[in-house]
Amino acid sequence: MELQQVIQQFLREKQYESALSYFKEHKNEYSKQEIASNIYLTANILQCLRLTKSWKAAESYLKIYEIEINGSTSERIVTSKALLLYDWYKSPDKNPEDEKIIVEKIIRILPILGNQKSEFSQNLYNTLIFKVLKTETKKNQPDWNLINRFCETVNPVLLNKKPYSITIERNGKNRESELASLYEEWYAQYSKALFNTGNFEKCIAISEEALNEIGKMHYSNEIWFARRIAQCYKVLGEMEMAIAGFEKLLQKKNDWFLLAETAYLYLQKKENDKALNLMLNAMAGHGDINYKVELIEQLGNLYHELNQSELALDHWKLAYSIRKTAGWAISSGLAGKAGTAHGNFDPETHKQTLMRKLQSVWKPASSLSGRENRLTGTIIRISKPKENGNDVIIKGENNKDYYAFIKTSDELYPNLKTGLKVGFFIRQLPGKPLDKAVKIKEIKSH
Repeated sequence: MELQQVIQQFLREKQYESALSYFKEHKNEYSKQEIASNIYLTANILQCLRLTKSWKAAESYLKIYEIEINGSTSERIVTSKALLLYDWYKSPDKNPEDEKIIVEKIIRILPILGNQKSEFSQNLYNTLIFKVLKTETKKNQPDWNLINRFCETVNPVLLNKKPYSITIERNGKNRESELASLYEEWYAQYSKALFNTGNFEKCIAISEEALNEIGKMHYSNEIWFARRIAQCYKVLGEMEMAIAGFEKLLQKKNDWFLLAETAYLYLQKKENDKALNLMLNAMAGHGDINYKVELIEQLGNLYHELNQSELALDHWKLAYSIRKTAGWAISSGLAGKAGTAHGNFDPETHKQTLMRKLQSVWKPASSLSGRENRLTGTIIRISKPKENGNDVIIKGENNKDYYAFIKTSDELYPNLKTGLKVGFFIRQLPGKPLDKAVKIKEIKSH
């Protein structure tokens, strides 16, 4: 076909506008069927339209010549259309209103592209998915329904499972850094989309599948998948499953927000003592005080329930001060509890004063001291020696067992034996089978 040959020559010479002009001048010399049946001509026209950023003209061309993209379409045309959508999607010149429309078109073509056998098609399949996931999930207000439908279209078997490597320059030195594979990233974003769209049972299934399928994870994804599972159980009202999930998480990572989320579950169960301990540990943990504003208000509510009105008021006032100084919304309920409508109230001054005042309250159990908190007990089990000490189990006077590690440098170590009487303090370890005995001293008989 002479038309196709001429267009091909223009392409070789990178004269894309000339190729399109020639097609317009000579297309009427051929029937629609002749043009539509020539896969090379259609692929060439789509390429020219892509490289001249004539995105919508490409759509019109396919419509005019009744060329459908389906399972029977030539791979050459499928990849040409997919490339056009990719360039259109990532183009800074596109109309922002078209972005969602383009994603919808990509969703329709993905299964067809995934069924192509060439290495080029498979690479393009992965490239499209990577670009859409990266772009859509990084928006200020992601459309999780769109992302969910996009992820549903993906066949994870076709995704690249090899982590990416990038070179980062720091202080004049290059360092290799490993990033999550597309396979891992798809699982992460799909589970997040399922959670944000309320499909909690499917979210649990996908998150568990990710934990089983992916060996080495990145960005602490093993924590986030497990957390998402526990959060789903919470929303579904399966409180015991949710608590078990969070407590297992706390054995791996003791971040303040995980402690807080676990505490809220115990609050719902009316187990206030456990909740309070977890909340105080969360406040003592590393993290920006502003991010803990909800936790601070919840502590105020709990202290109010425990009839500790001064501590309740201090926490409410601090929560109010943080929100006020940060310019965040303040509910009428919090303003009322904090009593800020009465007298002079300077949020910045109160914030600093209250933070200093409450530092002594926000301490994990390991920081508590005093005779009333000290226990006595007996060493009932000693493990095989390690290079730097021994694991031991202590039976407390309260009939509870506690774990401890006695270092070889500890003054207690030379006298270590079962039946030894000791005094100790308790460090609570949420989520672990035993709390820890610390500051252990031998009780010598007189």
